[in-house]
Amino acid sequence: MFWIVLLASGNLILPPAVAQPVAGGPAQVGLVVLENGNVVRGNIRLLDDHYRVEFPGGELRVKVKHVEMFCKDLDQAYQQ
Repeated sequence: MFWIVLLASGNLILPPAVAQPVAGGPAQVGLVVLENGNVVRGNIRLLDDHYRVEFPGGELRVKVKHVEMFCKDLDQAYQQ
């Protein structure tokens, strides 16, 4: 999700630099943090109601409702 918030002081807070995968769009390298706290890394593609995470040796499909966030790396995940 992206938010742009204009504060009364005039400061602008912009969304994270990494864009969320777009449904049907190209895969993005990154990770998904699941609602149970597990982290899955790989080439991530959003397909309708699930993420497809491709990694060496296989792939994993995770329903969107079970994903807390998509991030480019763990540092970004900890900051959010």
